Amino acid sequence: MSDAIGVDTPRLVCLHIPKTAGSSLRETIKVVYGPERMHWFSDDDGILGRHWFKESAIADKLFIGGHRPLNYYPSDSAHLYFAALRHPVERARSLFSYFTRPQEGGSKGNIAERQRLKEQWVKQGIVPESLLRSIERCKPFREAIDNEQCRYLSTGAANFEAALQTLHSGNFLIGNSTHLGSLLNTLGTTFQWPETREVRTNISVSKGEDDILSEPGVVERILELGAEDMKLYEYVQQEHDGLYCNMPDRDSLLASPLHFTDAKQRAMSDLAWRKLELSAVDPQEKARHGRTTINLCVRNGSREYLNPDCEDRIAISYKLLDEQGDIIERANPRSPLETIVGPGESVEIPVKLVVPDNLPSKVASVRFSVMVEKRFWLFRICPEHALDIPVASTESDSLAG
Repeated sequence: MSDAIGVDTPRLVCLHIPKTAGSSLRETIKVVYGPERMHWFSDDDGILGRHWFKESAIADKLFIGGHRPLNYYPSDSAHLYFAALRHPVERARSLFSYFTRPQEGGSKGNIAERQRLKEQWVKQGIVPESLLRSIERCKPFREAIDNEQCRYLSTGAANFEAALQTLHSGNFLIGNSTHLGSLLNTLGTTFQWPETREVRTNISVSKGEDDILSEPGVVERILELGAEDMKLYEYVQQEHDGLYCNMPDRDSLLASPLHFTDAKQRAMSDLAWRKLELSAVDPQEKARHGRTTINLCVRNGSREYLNPDCEDRIAISYKLLDEQGDIIERANPRSPLETIVGPGESVEIPVKLVVPDNLPSKVASVRFSVMVEKRFWLFRICPEHALDIPVASTESDSLAG
């Protein structure tokens, strides 16, 4: 990732539609680029900050966002804008709960903040006991669910056609708030991020049965107000399998500091190691006594590169197990991994194997694992990645039986 950031540098911009998991996206991506390279526009930026884009606020930033619609940002930029959509009914329910049920905030700090919000919204006409009456009596709340998602993503009218025209004209990645992994993985693969752990924030803790949507007519009223949002939501879900992607300026984006250019020359992260898979080329093959070779397959399920030059003697090694599954401690050969394994790629390795006959315990199986010298046996930090292959019975075993 380059350090050079200029006025024309493409940036990653989160259009955080309220109650669509924008905070979770922010906290996940902040780890990738670092908090010092993120600016999140908030209501605390001041009155002017709510209405005018300030280039000075993001002079050295790569990742920006906040509760700001697309038309808040300069229209001539090559930024990559992304957002998560949510079903209009579920979004309205979540928004109402957030404003009226502070007890579901979880932590004391969240509860206190949501209590403050509740007091403010009650003054504006919201009715904590009724979502339907809140829609009719509280204009700001009604506006907040009146095709708000289309408004955020459109440079024109707040409707499906205008939003779709906008999405077709620029760099956009639009996903689903309940399946953030797909959106994050696409960003990570595009810009060759290190593996990141998805963060979930603002999760309400229900205090009993949720009856918000049980009022007669409330769902119908929400769908009436959010008819255009529903078209947009269904378009992304049904026409694009939950993830709309349009990047006409892909080359510029990949040439920008958003892209990690050192991806092949960095050691695997802990999260990436956990996505490594080890399997037998022939699932029916058994290990045999004496000196043999067994063909194994290493698959890299992460978005990082497994580069032997960046690790300390990476190899496939093994332990011998007795009939109780206990490890028979003994020095064993290591078969080095000498090929770069890229994201989603696999490589076959012939692993040299020695199963002696003169051990105090009978060898029942062999446990293979990736091993990095002086760091770890992968199966010890990720037990699910152990590959156990049974040892074929010898002729003497058959006679003894």
